[in-house]
Amino acid sequence: MPLKKTIIAALIAVLLLSLVLIVILLATPDNEETAEVTDQPTTQVLFDQNHADHVEKIRFTRKGQDEISISRTEDGGWQITDRPGLPVDPDVLTYLLEYYEQILALRTVTESCDDPAEYGLDDPLLTVTLTVHDEEKTYWFGNENTYYEGYYGMYEGTSSVYLLDYAYVTAFDLTVEDLLLTEELPALSAITELTWTSSAGAVAEDVSALQTALATLEIDRMVDYGVEQYEIYGLDSAATATLTLSDGKTLTLRLSEGETEELIYLTVDDREIIYLVTCDEMQTLLEYIRIQ
Repeated sequence: MPLKKTIIAALIAVLLLSLVLIVILLATPDNEETAEVTDQPTTQVLFDQNHADHVEKIRFTRKGQDEISISRTEDGGWQITDRPGLPVDPDVLTYLLEYYEQILALRTVTESCDDPAEYGLDDPLLTVTLTVHDEEKTYWFGNENTYYEGYYGMYEGTSSVYLLDYAYVTAFDLTVEDLLLTEELPALSAITELTWTSSAGAVAEDVSALQTALATLEIDRMVDYGVEQYEIYGLDSAATATLTLSDGKTLTLRLSEGETEELIYLTVDDREIIYLVTCDEMQTLLEYIRIQ
């Protein structure tokens, strides 16, 4: 009987040990993902805080999408590169630049990468290029590592590969529409001078009713952008209002009617952003647009 109990106890011990080993193996990620991953986080500075104010251009490309390029303007603002009619929201750029002042790598994968394809860096998910003092530096983000919850990344001038937090990639999950600076119209109740040319090219002599209608004009939302889209919205042959406000500011508004009488499209000055607008005197505004 003692021998039988000893055998049973030994079998139970072996079973328990086997269960522990199974748990350990299940908790360990694939060797392919962790073979060269160190245990300690590493701080890797891409550019320091002093450089943020000197970034002149940002170019980024997400896999399968067109490159988006943003450039600083002479007055310190931002625009889509070579498109002064497409101003960029400065708050978005401030967020991006502050976010990229310093990157804390989750792990150092390898200090010498011989095969970028192993980490998806030969065809990266995201490529970001910063221009500082006329010098470009490029950063690549490749495959996802779900165990460490990050992406493999490396930057120009080094063969090291790091694991970087998801947020550094999602920060650039942006379209041109996300970047554009939309605006509100100033109070058009303070118009001191107004010249109106209809979509047919006729100049309105009496603009008193038009002035009342314009005073209630409000931007509802952005619908599109780019002069190449003007024809779609009738803005290639739009009515034009050139007006001066009481504070001396001048504006040029281009307005066209949409598919229904509830739709009027608008652009402001030389900016290429196309808005849908509302107006309390919509019928009056439409009549002025249609003057022959």
